[in-house]
Amino acid sequence: MPADAGADGGCAACSATRYDEVGGGTIEDPYLIATPEQWIDLANSPAGWASQYRVVQDIDLGTIPGDHPSVGSETMPFTGGVDGNGKIIRRYRTTTGASYSGLFGHVATIGPVIRDLAVMDAEVTGGVRSGALIGFLAGGTVLQVASFGAACHVTSSAGANHRGGLIGETASPAIVVNAFSTCRVSGRGFGVAGLVGHHAGTLTNGYYQNATFPVTATSRVAGLVGWNVAGGSVTNTFTVASVDGNTVNDDVSLHVGTADGAAGNSFFDSSRAVMNGGTGGIRVNGTPIDLFDNPGYFFSRANAPLDAWAFGTVWVEVSGDYPTLSFLLRGS
Repeated sequence: MPADAGADGGCAACSATRYDEVGGGTIEDPYLIATPEQWIDLANSPAGWASQYRVVQDIDLGTIPGDHPSVGSETMPFTGGVDGNGKIIRRYRTTTGASYSGLFGHVATIGPVIRDLAVMDAEVTGGVRSGALIGFLAGGTVLQVASFGAACHVTSSAGANHRGGLIGETASPAIVVNAFSTCRVSGRGFGVAGLVGHHAGTLTNGYYQNATFPVTATSRVAGLVGWNVAGGSVTNTFTVASVDGNTVNDDVSLHVGTADGAAGNSFFDSSRAVMNGGTGGIRVNGTPIDLFDNPGYFFSRANAPLDAWAFGTVWVEVSGDYPTLSFLLRGS
């Protein structure tokens, strides 16, 4: 019987309200999270931010009105681990404009931290270091994660820096593998992008795609990574999105804005618009693919960079659409 099943085969944590109600908080016996009340209790309980968790049901935080706190803060990061177990956390919301905003505000540890988890329709109006999933990833490994949904939006009323549709900022030695975002990203500031705003870690196998809204910011703004700093690495990625640098700006790109770090096997849709490129000019920082002439290029696992991804286990082809993580197609 799986660890998240009760004696009758049902969900042992489905009626729980405290984060530590079911399980022991260790890797072998993680706390089980199944309800919005448990997640909010965890976010409000720094004493639990060094423990291990498994999400055993999809969670809709929208059933709890108002703004939602983040797991991990500027002064006390989350140092535990979360096995998302292929589940989706919906409608996370924060409109406070605070820094370190996201479902996880600040994550800092060594080893696997967050895996097999998606956020849907997150609404984040944050300050510096804000993202739909993680505001600041200071260390650790994040595997198989996504942010998506028609209502997913990361913005800043004050033009704060380092914002991303998935992660606001990564620092070395943070590792992100197998990730995508379709969230809208808007506002001003620098180091802003659809996937990761400011990047000093390692990013492998991922993409950003949004055909409706351009990524907007002031400087070092791009589709995938706004600022890939020295020491940062971006490999096996692609971007399909327009970018708007507002009016006074530099280093605007459809893929990577400022590329001080390494980037390899990375591609972007060159048929998309770059608006307001600014004095710093429009940066290429990737290999152009014209999807106007070849609209299905990024649909096929036979084409780079998808030919380097793990299809059949981690990734799945979707007929006539962009690839997705396999756990998001459960039951389809």
